[in-house]
Amino acid sequence: AEGSGEHLVAWDLTLLRLGRPPVDASASSKRPIRVVDAVPGVGALCHLDREYRFLSLGDFANSPDTMRYIMASNDDKRTPASEVMWTLDFQVGATVYLDFGHPSRVQRTGAAEWLERNGWSPSRM
Repeated sequence: AEGSGEHLVAWDLTLLRLGRPPVDASASSKRPIRVVDAVPGVGALCHLDREYRFLSLGDFANSPDTMRYIMASNDDKRTPASEVMWTLDFQVGATVYLDFGHPSRVQRTGAAEWLERNGWSPSRM
C-alpha cells in the first residue's frame, strides 16, 4: 500500500487450452500409428503390428512425465529414406528423439544423409 513501504507486484497468468492433443501423428503408409501419453515400461509392446516387447528403455526409462512415445507399425521401417514415413503435427514446442536401435542403422538405411541435411544432431539420450 502507498506510504507503507510495501510494494505491490502484479502477475499475469495466461492459460492455454488446446483444442486438440499437443501432438498428432500420421503414417504415410496409412498403417496404424498412435501417440502414447508416456514412455512405455519394460515389457510393454514396441509396435502395433508385432508382439515385440521392451526389454530395456535405456535413458528413456528416466524420461520426464511430459515425454510421449510414437507407437507405430514395424513395417513402416520399409519406407525408403527418400520418402516421408510419418508426419508429426505439434501444437506446442517439442524435442524429437529418433531411436535407430544401433548407430549402424543410420548409415545402412540411408537416414544419415537426410538427418545431416535437415540439421538433426546426435543426442546422449
